[in-house]
Amino acid sequence: MSLFNKIENLQKKPESYRKKILTASVFVFMGAIIFVWLTTFDFSLGAKEEQKKEAYTPFEILGKDFSGIKDSLQSSVGEIKGLFNQIKNGKR
Repeated sequence: MSLFNKIENLQKKPESYRKKILTASVFVFMGAIIFVWLTTFDFSLGAKEEQKKEAYTPFEILGKDFSGIKDSLQSSVGEIKGLFNQIKNGKR
């Protein structure tokens, strides 16, 4: 029996029976949704607590990125200055 046949048979039933089927199906689907939500809710609370411990503000992230870039640029400029000094002194 296909789904369409079941729907046609349900349409032939009295309205009170169809309302009972509707009510029961709403409770079943909502119960399933609430069950899934509650089972994942415990995991999300634990994850949020861990994220709070490791969370950084956007300015902290940018500050760390820029300090890394600053250090990298300083070392590169230092190497270039060293090469220019070697060229000036004729060591290269």
